[in-house]
Amino acid sequence: MKKKGIIILIVILIIVAIGTFFAVSYFTKEKEPIEENNNNNVEEKEPEIEEDDYLTLYKEYLQDELFTIDDIDEVTGVLLTTEEKEEPILVIKYMDQDSIYQIIILSIQGDEVFASETYRSVSLNYLYNVEEDKVQYFINEIDSHPTYISISDIIQNKTDIEEISEDDLDKDYILIDQAINFYKIEEDKLDSSLERLVEKDEDTDTTTLDNAVDEIKGNVLRKDENGIYNDTYRIAYGTYIYGDTEITLSSDNSVYEKGWMDWYGSYDLQYNKIVTLMAGDIQTTDIIFVIEDNNKLRAINENNYLEDTIWNLKQ
Repeated sequence: MKKKGIIILIVILIIVAIGTFFAVSYFTKEKEPIEENNNNNVEEKEPEIEEDDYLTLYKEYLQDELFTIDDIDEVTGVLLTTEEKEEPILVIKYMDQDSIYQIIILSIQGDEVFASETYRSVSLNYLYNVEEDKVQYFINEIDSHPTYISISDIIQNKTDIEEISEDDLDKDYILIDQAINFYKIEEDKLDSSLERLVEKDEDTDTTTLDNAVDEIKGNVLRKDENGIYNDTYRIAYGTYIYGDTEITLSSDNSVYEKGWMDWYGSYDLQYNKIVTLMAGDIQTTDIIFVIEDNNKLRAINENNYLEDTIWNLKQ
């Protein structure tokens, strides 16, 4: 009798164990996000954006405003992290009905999306702000005179937005030769398209950009009471000689050139160059120098007889 009771107990335990196994398997399977496609293949469901996520606001704007534009094509975008906004901004580039690329900047203000005006452009650029020692984003607007437009000013709704012409580069701002990539945004796959932009933003490797900035900073010219210098070389104020020509640089930014005639003027430091502006009796001219070595200058005037000439400090 005792033996029979043990057998019954064992059978009960086996039944309970089997029931528990099937129950766990059933509920685990219910929680797996799956969907069947037309080929009966099992795939994971595309993750949906949470309702309180900033991406939802961008998604709604794209659905209600951007994709309702007639004949819009080739929509791409990139998320950028800025110091002015807590949430990333979304830069959209698309081709309009005239086959012209347009760029629009989207940013979050409160619980709404602020959209900038559209700019005729195909690219964004990094510019190094020399005075503030930082990298900033600019739109490179295509026009008869290409202009770089401050994204920082745009997203802050400034009425006086900073614009920099190509002729003004290397003064307060220095162009960094590194592309900012855009990625395709599909109207019927907005969730996954926006999530991809997030992944690209998070995976951005800034090593190349950081190295470019370090190189720029190392070549920026500065001046003090003793002369002009960068991180590697220094030249003293004084007279520099090439052949029978002399040029004198002073601490007050004045210039005097003595040669076949006398020239007077001033100089300006533009990134890694010393740009002289001089006037004589019959014309105006200028010489552009870079620091070649300690107390040694090299003229870099293109297509000029002075190009690549070396000027040494007069002893």
